[in-house]
Amino acid sequence: MLLLSRRPPADEVFAFCEQWLTHLSGGRYREAHGMLLPHSQRRWTPELIEQVISNYGTLPPDGRRGTFRVTAFDTAGGAPDVKRLRVDPGDDTCSGEVHPRYPFAVYQFLHGPSRRGSVGRVHLDYPLNGRWSDLSTTFDMIPCGDGLGLGLIGIEVM
Repeated sequence: MLLLSRRPPADEVFAFCEQWLTHLSGGRYREAHGMLLPHSQRRWTPELIEQVISNYGTLPPDGRRGTFRVTAFDTAGGAPDVKRLRVDPGDDTCSGEVHPRYPFAVYQFLHGPSRRGSVGRVHLDYPLNGRWSDLSTTFDMIPCGDGLGLGLIGIEVM
């Protein structure tokens, strides 16, 4: 499990996103899986993560779309839609930051943890087959010891 600092700056969270995508683009699903909180590891196996991404967020495969694989984020084509990830300035439930170049975002809850104990969320979109996609992952940020661990909530088209 990879722990972030207790109040991580956005750059630290974005580095997690980059490492996650680097593992997946290299086919290292076990290493990516090992970055997650243990409760998330029981629900999401490396094989399930790979299968859901390969099927563009569905189980079983949707034969009309083909198969997909995560590719390098720093060379992905297409323009990622980062504007949709910004927090509305009038939102009184969370604050957030969006990576200036990639579709990664970190959100901090302003009024304490959620029912699941999450103090915030992380969102990232996947570069698939060389292009940015609308397949996304959301993680909960959960206090764990002296830091924050990330629990995988889901992989879906957003």
